[in-house]
Amino acid sequence: MKKLKILIFSSSFLPKAGGLQYELKWYLDTLDRWTEQALDYEFSFVYPGLEAAPYSQFKNIESFGLNFDEYSNGSRFATLSAILRLRRVIKSVRPDVVHCNAVLPDAGWVYLATLGLRNPPKLVVTSHGQDLVRLPEFNYGTRLNRSLNRMIKFVAKRVHKHVLPSEALGEFADEIHSDRDRVVVIPNGIPLRDEPDFEAEATGTEITSGLVANEGLRYLSLSSGRPIKNLQVLVDAFAKERDFLGESRLVLACDGPSAGHIRDKVNDLGITDQVDFIGEVRGSEKQEVFEAADIYCQVSHFENCPVSLLEAMKFKAAIIASDVGGVPELVTDEVNGLLVDQKNVESVRRALRRVYEDVTLRQSLVENGQERVDNYSMIQTVKRYTEVYRSVV
Repeated sequence: MKKLKILIFSSSFLPKAGGLQYELKWYLDTLDRWTEQALDYEFSFVYPGLEAAPYSQFKNIESFGLNFDEYSNGSRFATLSAILRLRRVIKSVRPDVVHCNAVLPDAGWVYLATLGLRNPPKLVVTSHGQDLVRLPEFNYGTRLNRSLNRMIKFVAKRVHKHVLPSEALGEFADEIHSDRDRVVVIPNGIPLRDEPDFEAEATGTEITSGLVANEGLRYLSLSSGRPIKNLQVLVDAFAKERDFLGESRLVLACDGPSAGHIRDKVNDLGITDQVDFIGEVRGSEKQEVFEAADIYCQVSHFENCPVSLLEAMKFKAAIIASDVGGVPELVTDEVNGLLVDQKNVESVRRALRRVYEDVTLRQSLVENGQERVDNYSMIQTVKRYTEVYRSVV
């Protein structure tokens, strides 16, 4: 069997923190180990710039940097320079397949970089939500821009396989595809058991999460704080229930400009003594925060296939999540989590109290979550993607 050459490209990578970046790093690390036995594959990785270089070194995967962060990000000169460097890498590696992690800019760059090549590679794209979803009420989605929407539709028609991490993205994919046969669903995965986890393997990390010792439960939420994450409703619900939750605390790991509005709301509600803002957490810090949490709350207006819910199951936190997007594909109501109406403060409030008062329910949600997350190991994700690579060739 011919050795298949796969080039993986992402214009966004660590140290930028987010579900996409963590998912891709876990995927590459697992792929790097798996490649030692899979002799019929050869992998390369193209990362954006110098900041990502320390996270892009592998034993069996050759890496190339675009030096994109050497310039003013977003400028036409920086983008053109990156595309030209990407073209040189593709001509040098001569991959059979290029796998990107967004229709725009990633697949768009690959399309431009391969124009005029005699044997251009097949194109596989994974959409993580931002490039497909349109939610104007929350100013969310690249396709809200008319010009970018047209570009996404143009590029998507030239994709050989379009991977969606959840069935929920299907309706948005239908808006840009004329051929649904090119769409395949592969859920996100996380490292389980002995699978490589760069966060767990980090050494010398000082734990500075700032968690306050308490006798009650910890309700945790990891979020950017943007309007689509809906932290206002979570804070409102916690404020209404504070007198019934004993010494419990709400732990908000959010950062960025939007976090200031949430702080103001907490102050206005008079619950600063029960809410901890711990900022962005990563590596050993993130694992410590998850392990210390009793309940994980995610009441967003939309989610694709959130790895944070999988991590919550892994680290034995009961889940409260909104019944939107791909969440019901991960969480079955009353089985491994409680699904709530994210627009209804009372729905969230009732769930907060139920998991506090009903110890049996809380333990059941945790145990069932542990069982459910076994279906989302990263090695399974790797095997599904390699089947896709082989199918397009």
